[in-house]
Amino acid sequence: MIKNKIANKLEEIINNDSFTESEISYFLNLIRKYMEYIKYENKSILDKYTLLKFFCDWSCHFEISQSVSGLEIIEKINSIIAKDKDNADNGVMIKNIVNAISFLSFREQIKLFLLELNLKAEWIENDEKWKNFLRIYIEIIINCPLIFEGESNKKVKLILDNIIANPIQVNIWVIGFYITRFEKDVFNGIKVANSSSFLAIIIYTNDVNMQKIIIPLTPEEKTGWILRDQTVVAFIE
Repeated sequence: MIKNKIANKLEEIINNDSFTESEISYFLNLIRKYMEYIKYENKSILDKYTLLKFFCDWSCHFEISQSVSGLEIIEKINSIIAKDKDNADNGVMIKNIVNAISFLSFREQIKLFLLELNLKAEWIENDEKWKNFLRIYIEIIINCPLIFEGESNKKVKLILDNIIANPIQVNIWVIGFYITRFEKDVFNGIKVANSSSFLAIIIYTNDVNMQKIIIPLTPEEKTGWILRDQTVVAFIE
């Protein structure tokens, strides 16, 4: 069976101790293929792996415009900004947005998905090896935007309608985002060891005249990528 062949290939690659960029792309593409196959047998099982499906899709495209799971994350980000934009503490909105596309959840979803196949990857339990996997993954998806501006099916239309009905400002809503590195001039006198290690989520809206919303990220010591402390806070470009 095709499903078993894909599972066997997954088992082979997860036994690696370390990964190259091409191996990570191959690994995530195998997960995508397996998901595509099993959705005809048990579509509901995919509901558990919405975030994993998005991360797999993100690694396989220069630009994503048709990912329903990606659009669902955009809906979450839009809702968070609409709800938290007037909060005097910027950190609340930043933390919630970071959680919406959490790389830590990405790790958990890989583990759960492999367990569905009775597979276990030792490297995903090891913080240093996971951090290396994630570092390479970031290089694959950095500057690759997720953008939605049109309807492609009923499910997409429903999500887009929900986003438009909950604008962050009058007639303004989120349509996409990508991850990039901070420009050096962002720090303006703040002492940092290596400015290239700081990442940011760049959020687009449907208003071309509106400046992009920038959410800072930084590598956390052991378990992944999390919110930076308040040395660098959210700002409008």
